[in-house]
Amino acid sequence: MAALRIQTIYDLLGENFPSFELSGYRRIDQAAAGDMLAIAKPGDLVLRDLGYFSIPVFKSMVDLGIDFLSRLPYGVVIIDPATLKRIDLLAELKSKGRFDQNVLIGAKHQLCVRLVALPLPEQAVNERRRKAKNNRDKQCNPSKRHLELLAWNIFITSVPDSTWSSEIVGKVYRARWRIEIIFKSWKSHFHLTETPKGSVHELETFIWAKLLRICLFQNLFGRLDLYYSRYQDAQASLLKTAQFFNCFLTSLLGAICPVQISIEAIEQHLRVEKKKKHHDVETILS
Repeated sequence: MAALRIQTIYDLLGENFPSFELSGYRRIDQAAAGDMLAIAKPGDLVLRDLGYFSIPVFKSMVDLGIDFLSRLPYGVVIIDPATLKRIDLLAELKSKGRFDQNVLIGAKHQLCVRLVALPLPEQAVNERRRKAKNNRDKQCNPSKRHLELLAWNIFITSVPDSTWSSEIVGKVYRARWRIEIIFKSWKSHFHLTETPKGSVHELETFIWAKLLRICLFQNLFGRLDLYYSRYQDAQASLLKTAQFFNCFLTSLLGAICPVQISIEAIEQHLRVEKKKKHHDVETILS
């Protein structure tokens, strides 16, 4: 049974975690949406998941000079800033195939943003609709209109079209996939969800120790990935490196195995296979 949540802010380019926070499980992700306002700086770009969608927080970002890119949840009111009339996004997309213009979002806290909608391949659309229909939460039973809109990736951003084309918007958001890979490594290789029985203080100590280990790993991984990109025209695999790190950390720190063997193992086994599609964060955001 879940007892707590871990909220973190991840720096994609720096490969590090500026912040961790442990909270009760009842504090939902949306309630933590504004936490990054204390860390983000003017000129930063924040990539948001649907769970952290908050129009007031986006407004605060605009006021602070912080850019954002987020997916748009179904059901958010969209208004034409010129006519102040609601936009039927589905009708627009069926007519034009895509969408890229400034709009007002929100019925109560209206915010001017750039809305970009890009069509998806048929296979991806079918998979999205299958997952939506099989959602275990009965309250999320999708309507016909909702299912139709799943044929597009729909984003909002503060970045103007003079800086990013609509295609670049979609490519930049794919960089967010890195955080999903990181969470997978936490479960599969750092076993963060496996906690011992004990008091609250013992549990918190255990979690913080795990997070310190994760921070050490992420720092080393960032250095390894930089080495691959600069000298081997390749990319390090985060999942493979996490597995290696946890299996051989004791030997590496104690210098039980020769350094040369460790380097050879890294070069042979920890790179991303060329046949697999990956997203180089520095390339996407440059």
